[in-house]
Amino acid sequence: MMELLGIPLPEMIDQSRKKEQYFDTDYSPFLIEHPELGILRIPESRSIEKTVPVSDPDFINFIIRCLDLNPKTRFSAREAMKHPFITKQKPDTTK
Repeated sequence: MMELLGIPLPEMIDQSRKKEQYFDTDYSPFLIEHPELGILRIPESRSIEKTVPVSDPDFINFIIRCLDLNPKTRFSAREAMKHPFITKQKPDTTK
């Protein structure tokens, strides 16, 4: 997730029961290294647009809003159901 969304806020990290396994005391994530491949997970090293190869900007925005790490700013189910990706008219393929 951090590859796509970046490092969570310190307040969120503090709520984690396993923060010592994943973060240093200064809230820096431990980088996971593979002996042959090098560092595998670098925060904000990938974009959602490249990870989810879809051309629909409403879908990309929907995914970004759903994956928001902060529960205070992430959309609720009610908000998600009102998002343009969900509410837009689907083409009729029965014709």
